[in-house]
Amino acid sequence: MQQILLNNKNFAGSIPPSLCNNSKLQTLQMDYNFINGNIPQEIGNHSDLESISVKYNLLIGSIPFGIFNMSYLRVLDFSANSLSRMLPENMCDNIQKLTEIYLSLNQLSGQIPSNIYKCRNLEGLSLSYNHFSGSIP
Repeated sequence: MQQILLNNKNFAGSIPPSLCNNSKLQTLQMDYNFINGNIPQEIGNHSDLESISVKYNLLIGSIPFGIFNMSYLRVLDFSANSLSRMLPENMCDNIQKLTEIYLSLNQLSGQIPSNIYKCRNLEGLSLSYNHFSGSIP
């Protein structure tokens, strides 16, 4: 299976870690549901994943660091959840193909990583409605 598209289906509960066992998965979309809990750490093990969108759900906790090591990732959208904590300073070191980051409407805090410029292919960035502090890099 290369795509999982489960948008607007009224799903509830957490993202099962077993969902992350599919090594061929390229697209994961679970937008506009009632998915809660933490994002499984195992999601960062996908080398072929190009797009992750789990916006408008009830996710909590931090974004697993492994996501920022996914070399084919182009789109990351966790908008409108309750994600918290800081973004890693080196989040753009290993995701050279990333074109879109959407993290608005969460509870992220700390400073916006100063080396976000390393996401050289970035065309869309939305970090509004969080609790970031400091200056914009």
